[in-house]
Amino acid sequence: VARARLFRDIVGLLLKEKRYADIANGPRTAEEMVTLLIQVCHETEREYKDIENSPASYMRRRVLRDGGQFYEALVGAQQAEQAAKLADQIIEFEPAGTTVAVLVGHAVAAGDKETARALAARAMKLLPESEHYAIEEAALDIPE
Repeated sequence: VARARLFRDIVGLLLKEKRYADIANGPRTAEEMVTLLIQVCHETEREYKDIENSPASYMRRRVLRDGGQFYEALVGAQQAEQAAKLADQIIEFEPAGTTVAVLVGHAVAAGDKETARALAARAMKLLPESEHYAIEEAALDIPE
């Protein structure tokens, strides 16, 4: 557990250096790391359900931030199948256009504009029309 925590804490540094394979081949899979974060988020939501300004909102943001980083690493390491599964997991957790926009941005950062476009197109079919604006805006930032 300590290694996984330490690893999670250095993921941002590894991303800056584009060391995608180091992240993708870390001590736990990206899916395991995000699943753990989602579980902690749900536990926090249950524990603090009656409290205004609960730490649950922080945990939801953390799932999206860390999940996006792991997604970028998988895309950058050319692990397309795992990246797609992780994107599905994150979108299922927070089914919003803004979630997709974050993931599209990470795919672009990993240098994979085709994956970014495919994710945006798939999300337009999955999510309600009310969520399309954020996806369309993110798609505009995908390089030609």
